[in-house]
Amino acid sequence: MSGQSTIGGRPWGVPVNTTSPVRPARNYVLSPIWRDAVKKSFAHKPVQVLRLVLKRKPFDVMRSGEKTEEFRDNTAYWRSRLLDESTGRWRRFDYVEFYLGYHPTRAKFRARFIGITLISTVDRKYSNGLHVDYPFKRRRYIQIHLGEVL
Repeated sequence: MSGQSTIGGRPWGVPVNTTSPVRPARNYVLSPIWRDAVKKSFAHKPVQVLRLVLKRKPFDVMRSGEKTEEFRDNTAYWRSRLLDESTGRWRRFDYVEFYLGYHPTRAKFRARFIGITLISTVDRKYSNGLHVDYPFKRRRYIQIHLGEVL
């Protein structure tokens, strides 16, 4: 062990507590380089939230959990918000936050984001009378898949 850096007589990466024969110790002495790498890997990543404004009927069925997808036209505006230009892939969000209209004290809720796909036609009916009907379109529609309502 001569020539190696040590802390308290132990080389880097050697467990501090080796008394448990059943389970290996979790208290490792890390070199400063590894410690910085571990801190960076667990650094707080900002939460990615997609914010969308809805009218009353879509807002109600989405908040109840009945409607688990949101549809948007495949336009340059929506692609700029949802597509990562550098990779050409759909962006990943942690949550989708829905707002009821534009009033300052508007109602809102969050749902988990699952993913995005493109579809060519939509025809869905919901219990509150909402009917989402988009005819066939070659350019297709953006479908945002949602998880549980939080």
